[in-house]
This record gives sequence, structure tokens and C-alpha cells, in this order.
Amino acid sequence: MKDLLTDEEIALLSNEKISCFSRSGLAALSDLSNPSYIKFFSILESVQDRFLKFQNNFRSKDYKWAIDALHWWSRIWEYPYVLFQLLEVKNRKSQHNEIKILDFGSGVTFFPLLLHEMGFEVTCVDNDLTCVNDIKKAKDFFNFPRLYSVLSEESKIPLESNSYDIIYSISVIEHILHFEEILCELQRLLKDDGYIILTFDIGVDKMSQLNIENFLKFITELKTKFQLVYPENTIHPLDVLYSSNSRFPLRIERDLRFYLYHLKLFIRSLLQRNFSNFSLRKTKLTVAGLVLKSIK
Repeated sequence: MKDLLTDEEIALLSNEKISCFSRSGLAALSDLSNPSYIKFFSILESVQDRFLKFQNNFRSKDYKWAIDALHWWSRIWEYPYVLFQLLEVKNRKSQHNEIKILDFGSGVTFFPLLLHEMGFEVTCVDNDLTCVNDIKKAKDFFNFPRLYSVLSEESKIPLESNSYDIIYSISVIEHILHFEEILCELQRLLKDDGYIILTFDIGVDKMSQLNIENFLKFITELKTKFQLVYPENTIHPLDVLYSSNSRFPLRIERDLRFYLYHLKLFIRSLLQRNFSNFSLRKTKLTVAGLVLKSIK
């Protein structure tokens, strides 16, 4: 068994309080200079380094997503935010039973394996068979008995209802065209006293899928199924984390991937009969996090 976390790191993550994260809403640049955040992020970097050291033992050559998942304009905020919220919910539940969590749109990253070592039972869900198989290989390689991987089927997830204490999703929901169906499915899987933790990119211009119109639809639909645990705090516009002012700013090169991405946007616009959101210019994004409880 390969350990990704030391006992000292587990203790620090479990006991450190990132006070600026006790909220819902937009990510702030000032969050990234908080001393507790810096400690969290340093440990996440170390864990990812150890994970990547062994990746040739389980990562397929067909894997098409980012290898260095942590050093991305928004992920430097999202991973610490979600981890802190997961640990807060774990403390809030204060139960002896193992907490079951579901990672919706997991990809193949260090994060669910870190959570396994923090004592959670983790089920990774993805619609990419390569990701599902690679997680299974990682489970066997690290000998993590409470790590599972499941292939989603369009908007259906073949898992039992009312099974999970916590569901989290990191920058996935905003890329789903019919997010209403997925929100229903996540609500079905969540226990009556369960929590859902979401982070998602928000477009500051019209090019993004989650532009102002779609964002308002998304938030309205979300509030019919879940209620906020933390209030949304106001962030000064100059303190908002954007894809342009992050330590790892988003740069879209006009290569084949760029044009394939915009072809997908064009097809979506064609299906929606709305071309006002389509553009070949670089988009500007910010990111938000929400902690919610189910309404059943």
C-alpha cells in the first residue's frame, strides 16, 4: 500500500480552520493569501506530487484531461474549498459510521484518493470509461478498499437512492447542457440529511455556457432542490478571482483543441437556436462555491 498522506498532514488538515471559506459565493483573491489556506494548499501540492510519481502504474495513454489538475486558475481555490467543506460536514455529523461521499465528474486526480486516506468512503462517477477504468487501476495499485468507480449513463447514475452523506462536484455542472436532470439525479442519491458541495465556473461574458441567462436558470433550479448552508458573502470586485488574475491564468491557444471546443459551442448554439452566446474570442471566467442541503 502506498501512502499519499502522512499522519502529521492528516492531523493538520483535520484541525486547520480556513475561516474565509465559511461561506458560499465567489472565490476571492484574498483567500489565497490566508495562512490556513496556504498550509492546506502546500499539503495538496505534496499529495499530488506523490500521486503523479506513481501515475504510470494506472493512468491510461487515452486519458485526455489535465495531468496537473491542481495548478489551474480555479482549482487552486476549488480543491482547498471543497476539502475544507467536506471536513466541516464530517465534523458536523460527528458520527462513528463511515461517511460515504460521491465525486461527480471525478476524472483521474489525486483528490478522491486523498479523501480515502482522510477516512471517507469514496465513489467516483464519470461518463468517460477511460477515467472509470483508471480509477479502478489506481484503487488496486494503492490498495484502497473503500474507493469505487462507476460509469454514468447519460443523465443516469446506476447507484442506489439515498446512499450518500455528501456529494461534491468540481467544475462539472456548468458543462452539462441539461443540468436539471443531473440535479434531480444527485438529489435522488443524497440521503435526507445529506450535503452537496458544488464549485462551478461563471462566465463574465456571453461566450461561456454559464453566462448570466443560464446562470440564473441554474441557480433557480438549484434552489428548488437544495438550500444553502452558508450565506453568500459579498466580494469586492477587485478581490474576485478571475481566470485572468489567477497565479495560473487561463490561456487558450488557438490550436486544434481550441477550434474543437468552439465547434461544440456552435453546435450547442445551433440546437438552442441562440447564436448570441457564440464567439471565437477568449472568455473571462470566475468561480463560485456552494454548500447545500437537500430539500425532500
